[in-house]
Amino acid sequence: MLRDLVKLTIDLFALAGDGKELPKEFRIFPLGKFKTSQGEFDFTEDDAKAVMAAFHAQGNELSIDYDHLSIEPMMPGQGKAAGWFVPELRDDGLWATRVRWTPEAAKMLSGAEYRYFSPAFKAPKKHIRELINVALTNLPATKHQEPLVAAHIEKNPNGGWDLKTEDGKHLIAHHATREGAVKQEQAIKAQQEKHMNKLAEALKKLSKEKLSELAKDCEMSEERLSKLAEGEGATEEEHKKLASKLDLQDGDGPGKKDDDDDKDEEAKKASRALKAVIALTGQSELSSAVGALQAWKQSHDQVVTLSAEVKRLTEERNRDKLEELIARGKKDGKIGPRNEKFCRELGKDLTMLASFLDSASVIGGVEHHQVDPASPVASLSKEDLELCRITGEDPVQYAKELAETEKLKAQRKAAGY
Repeated sequence: MLRDLVKLTIDLFALAGDGKELPKEFRIFPLGKFKTSQGEFDFTEDDAKAVMAAFHAQGNELSIDYDHLSIEPMMPGQGKAAGWFVPELRDDGLWATRVRWTPEAAKMLSGAEYRYFSPAFKAPKKHIRELINVALTNLPATKHQEPLVAAHIEKNPNGGWDLKTEDGKHLIAHHATREGAVKQEQAIKAQQEKHMNKLAEALKKLSKEKLSELAKDCEMSEERLSKLAEGEGATEEEHKKLASKLDLQDGDGPGKKDDDDDKDEEAKKASRALKAVIALTGQSELSSAVGALQAWKQSHDQVVTLSAEVKRLTEERNRDKLEELIARGKKDGKIGPRNEKFCRELGKDLTMLASFLDSASVIGGVEHHQVDPASPVASLSKEDLELCRITGEDPVQYAKELAETEKLKAQRKAAGY
């Protein structure tokens, strides 16, 4: 049986525990050509049909083992399964679906003891025609393979899914569904591949002498640059150094968008905004829309100025009206030194003050005359007199009633009540 260990970049899913989960499905082969350390392989639609036909003929779930030991065990027990899955053909390739991990495998994946996977298959003339099984491994053969399990997509405890950097420390975006997070992650990976290809193409154009000079300038080995030229993934630090020396677009590195992409997006946003402005003003051209906006602004400024002037005039008129009402109340004998402050406070609402003056009684002699010390009124406090004024009660009668109440209190106290 021809067996090749091929590692493919797959969609990343979150770890189990602390709000993460193990992958329940992942892509095994993409449709088309892909490179591995063992050469380039083809997986055409015809190949895919052959793989599925072989699976259906066999009729059993396929296993996920450890390091392909179920195919070539060195001793009994080494062929045990890490999980089971059912292959499924989709538009973008062959997927492992309905994946069920054993408790031991789940623990090892969660603890990062295994990070990658390796399919075992038959590939006559470099065309994949039959899938044997899949193994967990830490020796990926495909260039740029991403981990089977990584902290990229996490379930948010408050709902939705978070797309994070691989170290899980930084949030890239929040999505309502996992499908949305996966879609953005796929876009990021496509952008990463674009950067890697661009760097590889630039390195391939260099002569041996130029490559040697570049290695010295960037403090990298020629062997490393040769591998990058073949398509091996560069670290972000390597990409920064090489992008500067090779005059690649600034910021054109792994996990980042091109400046051109950013500028295109900004241009699209600006275009949409201008169209919205033109539509809002009802004009047909931008210059006419700008003129309409300037007219609106001028009108707005005028309204603000007029509003301030109206407010000033209204306040001035109300002050004059208040003084007029206070003067009238004093003349009518309804406002005196004791209640003027009260009336001014009430005058914050001119209608209320006017109504009060229409209903109030004329202040009695207690306001304007010297009180006879022998009169019962002499025993009343200022508060008592104010109460009489407000309630309209005769101060003399009130003083007599108050004196009578005090007398009864004294009698009850003397009697021991």
